[in-house]
Amino acid sequence: MDASGDQDIKLQRSSPDRIAELKRSLPRFLWKSKLTEEGPPPVTRVRTLVSITRADRLISLLEPFQEWPQLLDPHLMEILQPLVAAFIEYLFNHIAKYSKDVNKPVSPKVVPLPRAICKILYTLCKVRGQKVITQFLDNAPRNIEQMLDALEQWSQAGNLGVVSILTNQAMVWEERFVMLLWLSHLMLAPFELVSLASQNLGTFSEANTYLRLEFHHDTPAVAKRLANIANLYLGFASKEREAAALLLSRLALRSDMRKIDLQTAIVDCALLTLDVSQSEAAILHVYELIGILSFLAKFIVSAENGVRKPLLARIYRSIQHATSDHYPLHKEFVSSATARKLIIKIRRALIVAGIEIDMKNPGFPSCVGEEALEEVIDEMFAALADKDTSVRIAASKALSVIAVPLESDMVAQIVESILEKLRGEIVWTWSEQHEVHSISGSELAAQGRSPSELPACREQSLVQVNPASWHGLVFTLSHLLFRGSMPNDLINPVLILLDLALHFEQRTSLGVSLGSNVRDAACFGLWSLARRYATADLKAGFDSTLRVLTTKLVVAATLDPAGNIRRGASAALQELIGRHAGEVQHGIQIVQIVDYHSVALRSRAMLEVARSASQIDKIYWRALLDGLLGWRGVGATDPQSRRQAAEAIGSMAVVDVPTSVQDTIKIVRNHLRKTSSYKNEVRHGLILALGEILSAGAKMYLEMEIDSNDSQDVYTSNDQIHNLVTSLAAEATQLWTACCTDRPEVEAGRADDIVQSFYLDSMLRSGLLCEAVCSLISALAWITLAFPLEAVKKMLAHEEDMHFCIRVLDLSLDKTDLDPIVLQANAQASERLFGLFDKETQKQLVFKWAQRLHPATAQTGPGSRAGATMALSAVFQHVGNMASLAPSDPAVHAIFQDFSIDPETVTMPPLRFLVLHILLEQLNSSGTSIELRCTTLKSLTSGVLKSDVITGDLLKSLELCLADHTVNRRGDVGSLVRIEAIEAVATVLGKGLLGLRDREKLAARICGLAVEKLDKVRWRAWNCLLLNWGVFGLGLRPQVAIVHIAQTSTTEYFRQMISFCDHGWIRAPLLEGFVTSAGAGSESVLQASRTAFVAYSDTCPAIALSMYCTTIVDIVHENYSNDRLLLPAMDFLGFLFDVGVLHRLATEMFGWTRLFEIIQRAQSKSTNIHKIEAAVKIYAGMALVPKVRSIAMKKLCQFLTHKFPKIRNVVADALFIVTQDEELLAVNWSKLQKEQALVIARFKERLEAEGKSSSA
Repeated sequence: MDASGDQDIKLQRSSPDRIAELKRSLPRFLWKSKLTEEGPPPVTRVRTLVSITRADRLISLLEPFQEWPQLLDPHLMEILQPLVAAFIEYLFNHIAKYSKDVNKPVSPKVVPLPRAICKILYTLCKVRGQKVITQFLDNAPRNIEQMLDALEQWSQAGNLGVVSILTNQAMVWEERFVMLLWLSHLMLAPFELVSLASQNLGTFSEANTYLRLEFHHDTPAVAKRLANIANLYLGFASKEREAAALLLSRLALRSDMRKIDLQTAIVDCALLTLDVSQSEAAILHVYELIGILSFLAKFIVSAENGVRKPLLARIYRSIQHATSDHYPLHKEFVSSATARKLIIKIRRALIVAGIEIDMKNPGFPSCVGEEALEEVIDEMFAALADKDTSVRIAASKALSVIAVPLESDMVAQIVESILEKLRGEIVWTWSEQHEVHSISGSELAAQGRSPSELPACREQSLVQVNPASWHGLVFTLSHLLFRGSMPNDLINPVLILLDLALHFEQRTSLGVSLGSNVRDAACFGLWSLARRYATADLKAGFDSTLRVLTTKLVVAATLDPAGNIRRGASAALQELIGRHAGEVQHGIQIVQIVDYHSVALRSRAMLEVARSASQIDKIYWRALLDGLLGWRGVGATDPQSRRQAAEAIGSMAVVDVPTSVQDTIKIVRNHLRKTSSYKNEVRHGLILALGEILSAGAKMYLEMEIDSNDSQDVYTSNDQIHNLVTSLAAEATQLWTACCTDRPEVEAGRADDIVQSFYLDSMLRSGLLCEAVCSLISALAWITLAFPLEAVKKMLAHEEDMHFCIRVLDLSLDKTDLDPIVLQANAQASERLFGLFDKETQKQLVFKWAQRLHPATAQTGPGSRAGATMALSAVFQHVGNMASLAPSDPAVHAIFQDFSIDPETVTMPPLRFLVLHILLEQLNSSGTSIELRCTTLKSLTSGVLKSDVITGDLLKSLELCLADHTVNRRGDVGSLVRIEAIEAVATVLGKGLLGLRDREKLAARICGLAVEKLDKVRWRAWNCLLLNWGVFGLGLRPQVAIVHIAQTSTTEYFRQMISFCDHGWIRAPLLEGFVTSAGAGSESVLQASRTAFVAYSDTCPAIALSMYCTTIVDIVHENYSNDRLLLPAMDFLGFLFDVGVLHRLATEMFGWTRLFEIIQRAQSKSTNIHKIEAAVKIYAGMALVPKVRSIAMKKLCQFLTHKFPKIRNVVADALFIVTQDEELLAVNWSKLQKEQALVIARFKERLEAEGKSSSA
């Protein structure tokens, strides 16, 4: 959906930066000396070991290009040239060092250079394709032997011998794949292998275990080495098997090797191995047979007719034997998709080669066999329904390739067979006399009837269709169209089925889509049809074919849930209109709107592109509306897609007012009436659509009123407004009537569609339909309040009509979950309906919702409390208009007593005071869940604060929420409350309701949150600061622009924030948040914050640094029992000692003794090892300060006898760093020993002597 398209757009935008970083990083990664702009200096040497982290970073830059590999094409030379050059240099100068580095690695974080290069090269092959990448490999013949030597030596590095190569490879598979692929590329060089004079047979000749090659006596030694090494890796289960098969086939087909008939020898051995006996099958692995099949496939495809002609019949018989039921490894072959795919490729190549040879030699017997063609076609048809997609694709492609050289009548038979299979699975249904009848396409064909003979009300159903079979069959039709093999007289029936496949969709019981690959194949077929066939051929059956096809493609391109299908349909649409210009009305305009890139995001395609397309012509409007009312829109499996579909329907309904509004509502209600009561998801989307239509109409009415004031043609504007209001009022009246039906009519079955939806759903307890009905009622209330017509006002004249609306709100409050969208729909409906009620009803509703939140009588479900919270906050503004209601009113007085409210403290209208009191009590209660607190804060932000109401209690509650650091099993869940509190503070500050003192308090809190350890909190707090910079009075605007959340983890950001410490009222809260980042943040945040503080301390005077450090000491002093702040503050102080920042204050007026006492008290009697270690670091730093050296050293000596061994070791290391006393290193501090006491005693004596000499 949106995710895939969003990734494509992000890749397109970030590709220049990725490629630039790759080009910049590669030279430094490969070469030891830094490259200059002019090029590498003569002293540059290749590295032998590289960091695996840096290699992974380079790979991560390339991986995203799999979605758009063409972006790499202009840069491949610059990327591959240094990689190839570095690999060749290592091959010739450091080949022996590989084994040493593997056997005795310097570090687990470094790897030999060839391994890193091969990983990068494999990634490039994966992204761009190995055929493209091999073009850039060095093909000098001198590389062959060197490559062979390296492959043999490195494969055995660390092994006991050649026998263990198969089980204990020192090389990783990427290395073997790339080197074998490189060797296969070298086989294409025009030279004779005999020119390489070496007679070295290599070490792999004895590893030849299953393909028993017998070489001619004239075979060069290099050829034997190549064949043996390819033979060895031919049985591997990983990617190097493909490269080995390619190497072996290219070696066999070299002109110098054909002179000694090497290809026959290799093929004979392969067929002999393939024809295994029952006893041999037990020791032969299926991957070895797959390797042989891979070799045979590449050999047949690449060989010339003269080479393969005498071998075709033998290979065909061997393949037929291998796929027969009595073959010893039949089960292994059947269970392997790779084996089945390779067999299809071999059969395709055999048949095509046989047909080609037979056509050149007419009158002679077939070189494959007379019945081979029919047998292979039947087997291909069976493979089209294979469970594995790769096998189906291979079979589809094979059938299309085989059809190319065939005569047209044989191709027509293949196509007719495909069409018959597709039609046979379609089920036709119709109703007669209240009975539903159905018949399948195969049954119709057996009866000799056509679908046109069925009743006119017939409908097609694809429920019983096999998705795998349809994918294979449709993909075959598409390939036939792509190759231009489709007979012209069959284009129309094929087009009908492609149209049906374009809308194919099946879902599992869990809602998982099974039809996307069928639709993808249909897009490919339509694209091929538009590309390969003339306009006259497409219009042979009907003149409107192209227009209908265009409409279908527009619907698929804008509404399909799969991004690749939207883009595929867009590409087919562009091809259709571009190659058949003038046949489609408004063709150029529709192509410009339904652009390949504009449909990448589903939300944009559905909401913007679909609306723009619907404005072009009524045909597109109706087709898109039907699509939105189907499985692509309101019938989508996820709620968000249904909401977007409803919004799209609303925007299309006002394209041509007023008729489009009336037509759309009529169509939607008709669909709703026909929808089964158990299809809650579809009903959810349809009712949302009704609400969106009314809301879109209300928005247009308001816009037209504004425009009419500026328009010179007042009469035309007034007529348009009158027509819109009249049509919407009529539809709204009908919908109100439907919604306000009483329950007895529902139970009697006389109620309308909408109310039935709601009551049926009330039994099913679905919150989604509550959302939909609330959205509809909210839109109706909005129109009723906005329109000036008395006819609309009369819709709600009767009090009993409101009972349904009240019941809707009550039921929706019961079933409302914590989904923010559902909560928002409920709150919006409560707010708009509240304005339609009389004062007494409004008062009773407030009392009813308030009782839901009473501590003693509140509902136990969190959803009910959340819904009541949002509802009370939503109506906060309306209850302010009830100022005439006094606290002395009996009902008000009673509820005040229930909530323990003193009437004397009421400072605003009573109901407002009640709502605010209830919300604040819930917010501040310790028993309130985190989720409910977040909901309460959201409600305060959206309702109370936007009403320009702020009190001292509310301000205190916001300050408490800004300091919420609740931690449970889920982690720092208090951060959710802090984030919502930040949003509330931003709203308060935007209203300008606070004095200077209150603004400074909030600013200080926000500054502290802007430097805390959590990224999301820092980002929200920074945005709040930026939005209210002038309100806070922070001086000049920030110089460093922070526009992304990642930038809040940079040194520049923290450096900028620390500068606010110059404001005394900000310093303490800011440093309180800062120490959590500098003492307990993630690695990147820790480094950035600490670096920023050190840099700032270097520029600030000693007196300012003393104040900052004193504040940090105060944080420790004030949080003895709060480890959340105590531990990071102590860690940060230890860091400041380590980098020498605090030692700058050794001669200044700084509270060193106070620091010692505070740290001593913080770690006293503690068993927290982390806390004691932090204290030891601080004591060690203080030991270098003359004023407190003696007491710090004395304290450290006491820790030498601590009960925890880890602490003793840490203290001994710290004392050694301070005193350089080597006797401390000679003791094992992990175990308590008598020698330790002696060492400690002697050490104390030396310290005393040192102290006396220094005092003297």
